[in-house]
Amino acid sequence: MAEVRVRFYGSFRNITGKEIDTIKLDQATLEGLAHALETAYGQGFTHVLRDPQQNLSPGMMVLVNGKQFTGWQTPLSERDDVTFMSAIAGGGGAL
Repeated sequence: MAEVRVRFYGSFRNITGKEIDTIKLDQATLEGLAHALETAYGQGFTHVLRDPQQNLSPGMMVLVNGKQFTGWQTPLSERDDVTFMSAIAGGGGAL
């Protein structure tokens, strides 16, 4: 079992109503965390997180301890920090 801290930004924060949550996992992988969050926050969370083939939705990012998503089987450890957010597109305007 692992307890991880989860941070939500953008659409994920709108769905969860939270900035940060702490989740205890029996299955300490990103898949286990995704399943726990989908169970807790419902279809809206799933719809934003995954495409129809269960891959990470285009335009969404998942970071584990600041490193970009590498797959649902990524292992998680006690006190890992996982961030769910929309990818940010940069603008080209002058300041």
